[in-house]
Amino acid sequence: MNKTIKHNDIEYYLPTVTLLKAEGLGIAELAGRTAYNSYDKSENNAIKDLAVLLKEDEDYGIELDNNIAKVNAIESSKLLTNLAWVHHHHSVLEMCELWFFVKSTNRACLAEHSRHRIQELTVQSTRYTMSAVINAFLASQVCGHTNGYAWFLDKVKEFDMFTVKDQEEDIHFMYRRLLKQKIALGEKAFIELATSGDMRTNGAMDQHNPDAMFDALQLSRQARNVGDSFKHIVTDNWKVDLVFKMNLRSLKNYLKLRNSGAAYFLMRELAKAIQEATPKNYLDLIVKEK
Repeated sequence: MNKTIKHNDIEYYLPTVTLLKAEGLGIAELAGRTAYNSYDKSENNAIKDLAVLLKEDEDYGIELDNNIAKVNAIESSKLLTNLAWVHHHHSVLEMCELWFFVKSTNRACLAEHSRHRIQELTVQSTRYTMSAVINAFLASQVCGHTNGYAWFLDKVKEFDMFTVKDQEEDIHFMYRRLLKQKIALGEKAFIELATSGDMRTNGAMDQHNPDAMFDALQLSRQARNVGDSFKHIVTDNWKVDLVFKMNLRSLKNYLKLRNSGAAYFLMRELAKAIQEATPKNYLDLIVKEK
């Protein structure tokens, strides 16, 4: 279970961040040494040896590959520390890149996060992953259940799909929006919009209680883009996962802005988690210890 934070009397789940990969310190030093033609001054022999090989015309094959591997294994550099904190020459830090997996942030944070343009990110698709909600609504309605909303509420709570601990208001919002759309379209048109042909012909819609219908709908072949017509039910509290890659210079800017007291409070928590997941030898180049 994720940790929580209470803000203005609302309790929120906090995201978790996992470092997937970090690389490039050796390449960044090589870039810095290239700028100053100072390979021989490196404390890392791999930099000195590789620089010699790269300046030769011969094809050194395995020897060159081995030295490149040694450069990629470098974990610290006095030059990078000096460039980062004395000369403030941060462009070489763009050679360092970090990959993170973020679990259970929300769409409000996603909007803020995506404003940092120098990154690559892939986000959990809403329209391709919301079919369980649509199936739950169908099951609560079509079966003629005596209290469809109560059943829908309990079922969607099982999905744990919001970053607020008290999820009933968000679930009620979704139900109300779906019900309004169903009434406006009519039941037949709504069902055609919300289901695939497979769902309508394999008996999934013929069950006599909401639990059986929901299970049958979940086992049916889903309409790939079913969410296109229902994204209007999504709130800012909707959970999303994402994977992103950011270079170290961009991460420096990200942490500076998002650790600020002026930042959205959940973005501060996300930035804190990202910072904690960043390896110390990378973090020391962009964040001063207090």
